[in-house]
Amino acid sequence: MNTKFNRGLAAALLAACIILTLAGCEDSGVNAPSDGNLVLTPAVANIVIPEGADEGSFTFTASLYSTTGNPLKGVNIRFVNSAGSWDQDVVATDNIGEARATLTLQSSDPAEVDVQARASSLFADAKALKTLTANEFPRASIIETPMTEGEVGEDVIFDGTTSLDPEGGNITCYQWTINSDVPASNEIVQGTSASGLLRNYSEEQTLTVALRVSDSVSVGAECNDPPVLDANRFSPNVDFLAGYRIACRNTPPVAEAGPSIDVTVSGTSALAVLDGRNSFDTDGLIVDYRWNCGNGLTGAPVAQQPGLATCIYRNVGTFTATLTVVDNGTGLIDPDTGDWSCTKFTLDTTVVTVTRPTQ
Repeated sequence: MNTKFNRGLAAALLAACIILTLAGCEDSGVNAPSDGNLVLTPAVANIVIPEGADEGSFTFTASLYSTTGNPLKGVNIRFVNSAGSWDQDVVATDNIGEARATLTLQSSDPAEVDVQARASSLFADAKALKTLTANEFPRASIIETPMTEGEVGEDVIFDGTTSLDPEGGNITCYQWTINSDVPASNEIVQGTSASGLLRNYSEEQTLTVALRVSDSVSVGAECNDPPVLDANRFSPNVDFLAGYRIACRNTPPVAEAGPSIDVTVSGTSALAVLDGRNSFDTDGLIVDYRWNCGNGLTGAPVAQQPGLATCIYRNVGTFTATLTVVDNGTGLIDPDTGDWSCTKFTLDTTVVTVTRPTQ
């Protein structure tokens, strides 16, 4: 055997294969007939990239048939594009003569991209149009349990899991803001998994709860890290729960400041005895009576007479005296009944008229 001839033949075949590869040698196996039919669908594809996203994708289908209309199986189809990237650029046709490849465009790619499918000498053209769409903002939603009003010492749940992205995306960040007329209860809670809050309040108060959400990937990346994100980073579709009352089961006492009093100055002052002994508490005891005389002075309690107090007035005129009664709430949960007994107070007023004696 001529060794030099064999080596020369092998080199020539290798060179020919390289040339064919560059020209479409990937169509190995079953070759596409030069007079066959190759169709690429759709002719125009709209690849949508939502606002805030980096890319969008679409799957093209190349169909290969013989001149008699029979599908050709096992023929390699090369997918070519002027921009973007394929998940696979050479795909063999299946039993029905179809090959599919997915084109992904970045937000930075051109608005119009040429696409082509090739099989041997056959080719088919299409286009991909890139569309950047405005993001439809997600909507925050709060469901409170119990509804309308919570109780001191009992669990309260603020649930935001019904918040949604109308485009079917994910909520990437939750931010809760709780404002209270008891400042110690104010708080901001933020996190990717902070879809709900469980709280237990130890005193009566009124809350305003706001929930903000975002579907932004960049916001989600910062959501679990301090500092707290600005509200303008979130969707404008905020949900508010305003005037949510945390109430106490304890019934407030009833203050009775008594009827108006007329007193006359004797010497340099007038003495008025104020009587709040008709005050009462339906579910407990009154443990403190506090009198404000209305002239800047505090009423002096009368020994052994809870509810009675004396006020001294050195000027004539009309004064509004105020009685504050406080019940015996302890601020603790009763271990036997489980009821919360929190302190409550009530105000009532009476009018003191001070005159000088008639000459």
